[in-house]
Amino acid sequence: MVTRSEIKYIQSLHAGKHRKAQRQFVAEGNHMALEALQSFAQNILKIYAVPHWIAANKDRIGALSAVEVSTTDMERITLLSTPGPVLLMLQMPDYSTEKREDHQWSLCLDGVQDPGNVGTIIRIADWFGIPQVICGEGSADAYNPKTVQASMGSIFRVKTLQTNLSGWLGGAPVIYGALLSGQSVWETATVKPGPLVIGGEGAGISPEVKQLITHALTIPRVGAAESLNAAVATGILCSHICRTS
Repeated sequence: MVTRSEIKYIQSLHAGKHRKAQRQFVAEGNHMALEALQSFAQNILKIYAVPHWIAANKDRIGALSAVEVSTTDMERITLLSTPGPVLLMLQMPDYSTEKREDHQWSLCLDGVQDPGNVGTIIRIADWFGIPQVICGEGSADAYNPKTVQASMGSIFRVKTLQTNLSGWLGGAPVIYGALLSGQSVWETATVKPGPLVIGGEGAGISPEVKQLITHALTIPRVGAAESLNAAVATGILCSHICRTS
């Protein structure tokens, strides 16, 4: 049975300041739980689930701590409009000491504020085998519940780091950036792996980061749409650069 103090603590992790202070986050739903059990089990602190889910996944759970929760209590701790059968409390991995690897791709988000977009970009990175997503200041928290949910489990495999982006990029031999004034990605020949900067849909890439970009890329517009969603643009760019590099 889940206690009142546990319910209060889980609810507190929905707020960014508590997640950062405790270095913990939550993930919800059957798909997310199974992904975590497969790829992130060492970081699972506790499993809260309805009895039938625990019974059905007993072998997967193994020695991990699992607490039976009623449907009513699940409704109290969930952020989903329709509560799932399971919620996980997890320890955030520490990637702060990870060095930038200039021979591989990384996605760098500059002011991408929507958690859904950030989560989808993490999922895109996972699809294309890109190991790192760097969330610059002003970008949504990678462990925001909406980000985690939108990643569809990729948050458990892709290394994410929230840091000062210009500082992290400093000294990189090549830095790509998604800019309207860039070279058409359709006409770009073979590219060497490196950081790819994606700006927010409103302000785009900040001047501080823009001055570091060595290769500006753009997706040519054929129709009349004013702009592309940040995650959609990331997918298109990754489809090209990962094929040509």
